[in-house]
Amino acid sequence: SDIVIKKSLSPTNSIRYGNFHHYFTNAMLRRASSLLKTIPKNNVIKVNNKTLQLFDVNTTKNKVLIKQKDKSLLVDLLIDENVSDNCVYITTSSENYYDLGNNFENIVIENV
Repeated sequence: SDIVIKKSLSPTNSIRYGNFHHYFTNAMLRRASSLLKTIPKNNVIKVNNKTLQLFDVNTTKNKVLIKQKDKSLLVDLLIDENVSDNCVYITTSSENYYDLGNNFENIVIENV
């Protein structure tokens, strides 16, 4: 028999994922002050329109509040249709996100 898996899109099961900046992985490179200046300092998340609609986010504003567990952070919003549905893309190596939570955990997006 065929097994059918239905995945529901909802704000309660939205997942955070991201990558490590290439200068973050090597101990020598991550301490080089000239290279550290190339890493963007601003907080940016990438989300597609379908996911933003799930959270009822006002897409005319460029700031949102993201929450994981009991932590929250004000970030810039970048709409990117290359991001999968029900996912929030965050560059993991940014020090601003260390205390927020981990990759592959639930995340919530709210209007500011």
